[in-house]
Amino acid sequence: MNHSRRFFLRGVGGIALGLPFLEGLSPKHVYAQSIPKSPFAIFLRQANGPASKHFGFGVYKQHNEEKFWPKPSPNIFNNDFNLLEGFSARLTNKDYDSLGDNECTVQGRVFELLDAYLDQLMLISGVEYPIYPGEAGCGHGGNVVQALTGSWRRDPHSRCGTQLPRSESLDYLLQRTFAKEEDHLYLMAGKKNYLGECMSYGTNGIDLTAFVNPLVAYEQVVSAGGGMDGGSSGLNEEVRTRLLRREESINDFLKAQFDSLLRNAALSQDDRRRLLEHQERIRSIELEITNPSYACSDDPQRRALLEAHTPAGLSSPGLVIDGDLVLETARHHIDIAILAVLCGRNRAVTLQIDDGNAGTTRYSRPDGSWMENYHFVSHRVATHSSIITSDDNAMYWDHHEVDKHLARTYKYLLDGLREAGIEDDGIAVWFSEMGHGPFHAGHDIPYIVSGSLGGQLKTGHFVQLPQAYKHKQRYNGDARGVPPNHRLVLNTLGAALGLKEDDQVTPLRTFGDSGDPSNSDKPAGYLPELLGPTPLGADT
Repeated sequence: MNHSRRFFLRGVGGIALGLPFLEGLSPKHVYAQSIPKSPFAIFLRQANGPASKHFGFGVYKQHNEEKFWPKPSPNIFNNDFNLLEGFSARLTNKDYDSLGDNECTVQGRVFELLDAYLDQLMLISGVEYPIYPGEAGCGHGGNVVQALTGSWRRDPHSRCGTQLPRSESLDYLLQRTFAKEEDHLYLMAGKKNYLGECMSYGTNGIDLTAFVNPLVAYEQVVSAGGGMDGGSSGLNEEVRTRLLRREESINDFLKAQFDSLLRNAALSQDDRRRLLEHQERIRSIELEITNPSYACSDDPQRRALLEAHTPAGLSSPGLVIDGDLVLETARHHIDIAILAVLCGRNRAVTLQIDDGNAGTTRYSRPDGSWMENYHFVSHRVATHSSIITSDDNAMYWDHHEVDKHLARTYKYLLDGLREAGIEDDGIAVWFSEMGHGPFHAGHDIPYIVSGSLGGQLKTGHFVQLPQAYKHKQRYNGDARGVPPNHRLVLNTLGAALGLKEDDQVTPLRTFGDSGDPSNSDKPAGYLPELLGPTPLGADT
């Protein structure tokens, strides 16, 4: 599956720009049959879980109305979800009263904002982590290390904020398997406070540093490596200065090579169109991320967002970050992520929005006013404590508005992939390491997947997976015979993306940690509920 179908233009000053797929430059035997794909994955992380309906106890049981997940037809749904059962329902925007059998509507729910993409989405609910004996408190630290690794932390008794997983994350495995490991692209929008960057991990679970400043991330993608924050490689000072002053573009430094390619008789009209669109995309990104009001602003909030390094912990507890600026940064990062996979330089990109708990980020309401910080909102009470003492209905609706902010951000990603013509070449995953709302639970974790990877993954459906526990039963240790399914989700996605077991033949089925404290929580294989009509592991 490791097909190389990309070419790079190299110029003075450390420039190394990848090109989109050009049929005219491919070996004749490749496109005489079928053009091989280079599947990619872009992961978009949301902190604190969605504002979905709760299945907890006390004041939270069946509290707020569901505004996140779609509403299935009456034959498969009632107001009391049975978490021991699962179902798959086709997504639609019909009126509820006109739903057919095994359909669900997004009307009035967050996913109504993604109406144009319903046919290519799979909304996965009911994902859950295993619970290990003797684990330390703090769902944030325990959950973040599992989200993309399928691994529990090395020391279950470690302090929250010091945890590391036992194995690498899926994005890193994809990059080191199919592309250059040193080009791994991990992005973060938001200030590095509590837990800092906590989604992407290297071999043996080493923690990786995220690119916070889009300018630095852009240089990583268009240069021989390195970035503006140091290192011997990357763009040289002259090229960097001209870009920042908006005097010249990467396109200008490579003009002779672009012109030569456009005159190449082997290129089709579609190839030439792709090249011109590539140049336009590059210049558009440059103009956005070098805008003085963004890149060189004296605004302390903007400076805080673009800091390359901030020590772990609440280093600036008095600083409030405007969520609109966080989302603006996320959109810049998304443009860069799309450029990276379009060039073939990256086979996986992870964008982490907010730090561990978004404890300094305040998002906006529709009337322009600010909410409380997102961590308070997610807990429904004005405290960073994990002890929940109230259930503020107003904060529930604020949380719902944050979900809508993130849905629009995800749509920005899907729009960009469609505009680039690569929406069918990979998957875009919107997820959180947390379950619904105040409990920050390790069950009912949301994974929203766009793309079928050649029909290997199901699309156009809301999939509610069977779950091992109802909430009370879960914490009483009653497993009900259903194993945790989180690793199976990651195995399924990884296999569809072309990853193999060590024999390089069998599709990936044992991703994750092999040294869990509990011998009972090591599922291998895939989730049939997520599979499409094409056999898993087929060369797409």
